[in-house]
Amino acid sequence: MALRGARAPCSTSPRRPSSRGLQSLSDKLDALLGPEQRRFAEQMDEIVVGDRFGQPDHAEQRALIETLTDACADRVTLSLTYRTSRGGETTRRVDPYKLWLHRGTAYLVAHCHLRQAIRTFSVARIAAAEPTDATFAAPTHFDFDRYVEQRFRICGDGHPTPLTLWFAPEVAPDLRERTWHPTQHLEPAADGAVTLTMTVDGLQEVAAWLLSFGPRARVLSPATLAAEVQSQLRAALAGYETTPPPSELTPDVRGT
Repeated sequence: MALRGARAPCSTSPRRPSSRGLQSLSDKLDALLGPEQRRFAEQMDEIVVGDRFGQPDHAEQRALIETLTDACADRVTLSLTYRTSRGGETTRRVDPYKLWLHRGTAYLVAHCHLRQAIRTFSVARIAAAEPTDATFAAPTHFDFDRYVEQRFRICGDGHPTPLTLWFAPEVAPDLRERTWHPTQHLEPAADGAVTLTMTVDGLQEVAAWLLSFGPRARVLSPATLAAEVQSQLRAALAGYETTPPPSELTPDVRGT
């Protein structure tokens, strides 16, 4: 059952949320499946569908992903060329621990020799990965499950923070129907609103998530998160205040 479940995220069907670049993982898993299990997995590819909205396309990174998975398995140190979010490039050595598939997007969790700390690298931003002659021992100090469970999504600074968030009655059902974090606790109010408490690492991602609810969500604590939300709201408002209203835009700008 675990192998069949692992194969599904690697499917290359255009209906699947995952990328074609993960085909090499699917091929390796297929080789471990018996005929009945393979037929079942293929049937699941036809039945279970998803979308790829907002997900990177790893289609051209098949060789890279195979290099990463082999390095994780063989514990080989890599020389990694990585594109930063600001457009620059850095080259560093990393000890790859895990290839992490999160919501259809691939990440490499590795010990970074440059930063002397564990870092999460977006595979889409890896320009090159070359195996070195160096190897590393299996990390005894690193608990991957704990590493990812502390985070709200991907980013984090290693300092989980207790949060208390308020949500309006109209979005409360959506809050109750989902698990947002392993530490979450939901407290319903008499008016239908709900208070969500959890302890997470990665406040910037929490702020971005809260903004998607508009005025139907509010930070009760901590003050640092409330300030981050306010800062992002001010920046967004400033952008609208300096942009002409739609009636003043040229047809080319409006895309018509």
